[in-house]
Amino acid sequence: MRRKLQWGGAAIEFALALFVLLPLFLGVTGIGLSMLKQMQTVQLARDAGSMSARKVNFTLAGNQNILSQVAGSLSLTPGSGTTGTAGAGNVVVILSTLQYVSGTLCGQATPPLAANTTACPNLGQWVFAKQIVVGNSSLGVSRLGTPAASIISTTDGTIAINDQCKTASAAVSGSNPWTSSTIPSTDLPTLQSQPIYVSEAIAIGFRLPPFSGGTITYSQFFF
Repeated sequence: MRRKLQWGGAAIEFALALFVLLPLFLGVTGIGLSMLKQMQTVQLARDAGSMSARKVNFTLAGNQNILSQVAGSLSLTPGSGTTGTAGAGNVVVILSTLQYVSGTLCGQATPPLAANTTACPNLGQWVFAKQIVVGNSSLGVSRLGTPAASIISTTDGTIAINDQCKTASAAVSGSNPWTSSTIPSTDLPTLQSQPIYVSEAIAIGFRLPPFSGGTITYSQFFF
């Protein structure tokens, strides 16, 4: 009889302990898996940006398939072209090329534009020279801004010099670390003469309803 009472007491103690141990276990597991998702997002953004800076053409379906393999369990749905897959998959990669609008660039427009903000409104600003979206475009947009779809070439994602110089939506509207307040004035001319490649990855994080509905993970790299 005493053994039965002891067994019953132990079972009650174990059941009470589960109220603490089970949420703790689920919480630790969730944190670990969320960290894994974030690390995968960082790695995907880094790899995609490295390939983009080396002139890999991600408008091609074959190269998007390669990027899908790189994404692994993040589940990137490849397509082709420049606009993403409009809701498919659990991650999106946004690849942008930025260019500084100098007087020289204004002069390369057709017809050439005078180096002033009346003729060349984006003079002195960083603008998008190219943007390609791979994956689920409904998950988010670039934190640097989104050029109007009408000025992005559906063939290769480029933006014409005239639009770089004159179209307001071509200008970088998000946080810009390449201003005179952050870059020494002696370095600005060199920096402004070269393109900057930016890769961003946005993914759905770890899901465990009802505890976690899948927070969004984000990573950004500059090349």
